[in-house]
Amino acid sequence: DEMWEENRQALIANKIEHNGSFAFHPKSKLGRWVENQRRALKLGKLSEERATLLNEIDIDQFDERRVEAIRKSVDAMWEKTRQELIAYKEEHGDYSVPPKSTLGRWIENQKRAYKLYDMPAERAELMQQMGLFPQRPEDMVDGRKSPRKKRKKSYHTEEKD
Repeated sequence: DEMWEENRQALIANKIEHNGSFAFHPKSKLGRWVENQRRALKLGKLSEERATLLNEIDIDQFDERRVEAIRKSVDAMWEKTRQELIAYKEEHGDYSVPPKSTLGRWIENQKRAYKLYDMPAERAELMQQMGLFPQRPEDMVDGRKSPRKKRKKSYHTEEKD
């Protein structure tokens, strides 16, 4: 009960801090807690008292300002980490970051996103400019692979006379 109230208070503080909108990453501790409360409410597992307390702070408020705040937060964190990588290269002369370090895992995640064409074009371009990623193939459209038509195998049978 004490932990639940601490999370509710953190949610209220977040809303006050961001002028009436919530601004937290959905995968943050607070974001996961909110999602758990929504799920419990939907399944009828949240007490009426807790449901009322959450409704008072409008837990389901999800407007464009919140989405924009989350996106800006994620973008800022991505850019901060990219700057750390640049600083690492300046200090060490290359991007050979230990793979098990936080920065090393971040690089691997970026490589995976790039390889799966799941990276915004602007980010891919920044990483290319740093020399970390190769240029995209010619069949790329706005950072995504353009659909290719599959060739059907055709088997020609010649009639013999």
